[in-house]
Amino acid sequence: MLLHVSNLIHFGYLLVVWSVIVIYVNRTAANRFRTTLRLLQIIPFLFALDLIVGITVIDTLYDNHASASWMSKSVMIYPAVFVAAIWFMLRARRQQKSG
Repeated sequence: MLLHVSNLIHFGYLLVVWSVIVIYVNRTAANRFRTTLRLLQIIPFLFALDLIVGITVIDTLYDNHASASWMSKSVMIYPAVFVAAIWFMLRARRQQKSG
């Protein structure tokens, strides 16, 4: 089911993750390489928290199917989040240099 409550919770969690990444990228003064390395540390931590929420909360509230769906979506989404974060960082740095 597309509009299952667990999907809405997952979407809310991903909004929080994206806001953490955006705040970090906008506030850091480190170069691109160091920022990328830090993102490689932050995103797996957020991914692990996502899996813990999926295993504990969603499995308790719903069933194994919803929990498995949560985890499979997480495995597909987080590499895309990393690529989007790198793209956002490079775009933000270009705007800082030009503006």
